[in-house]
Amino acid sequence: MTTETNKARVLALIAAANRGDVDAIRACFSPDYRDHVEGGSRTGSDRDAAVAAFREILTAFPDSEHEVLLLLAEGDHVVLRTRASGRHDAPYRGIPPRGTVVTMTTTVIYRLLDGRIVERWCDGASAIHEQLPSTATDRVPQLLGESAPWVNDVPGARFKEVALDHVSFTVFELEPGTAFPEHRHENEQITHVIEGQLDFFVAGVRYPVGAGETVAIPSGTPHEVRAGSHRVVAVDAWSPPPEHLG
Repeated sequence: MTTETNKARVLALIAAANRGDVDAIRACFSPDYRDHVEGGSRTGSDRDAAVAAFREILTAFPDSEHEVLLLLAEGDHVVLRTRASGRHDAPYRGIPPRGTVVTMTTTVIYRLLDGRIVERWCDGASAIHEQLPSTATDRVPQLLGESAPWVNDVPGARFKEVALDHVSFTVFELEPGTAFPEHRHENEQITHVIEGQLDFFVAGVRYPVGAGETVAIPSGTPHEVRAGSHRVVAVDAWSPPPEHLG
């Protein structure tokens, strides 16, 4: 693909974000996409997590607009610098809407293959939370779960998260057979199964966790997770709050 074709794909991603077209956003990324996470709004390293990040922002800041400040291409890489702004009109990670206009200036490097984005590096993203006014009172609805939406970006699964600055709690439901391929994260994770069974695989060893049972995953431990033959309802405790869920 030519550099101009690659630049056009990145511009198509920005255009899709500006019009709130999540399906078009997903089409810009390769199924093998990997994000070299450096913080910001991303909650994981695969395509589902990238789409989830866009959806979360578009939900909380529905009038979001991205302005292209710089676009350069060389070989299969594209460098993009954007300024995005939007009004906080819906709950964002437990913070009730206040109408605050948030602005983020971001420099991103994309690598493209066959016309789709396969890798991303990012730095310079402003922290959204730092721009949103919040008080201890704002946190109470979050802890009650009233402002935490269900997220359905992983096939066969849905999640609902409540979080503070240093710890978070995720409620999730999985359809029978739902699987999460081997992955690792720097967060400490404790999973308690309420209904059904989860099978954790660590270094090829299977650890079945049934209803009423709990498993702890140390930071940095590669593991795979599979739901059993029945619906699973479980909860996760995380420290610090994760940046890899979709």
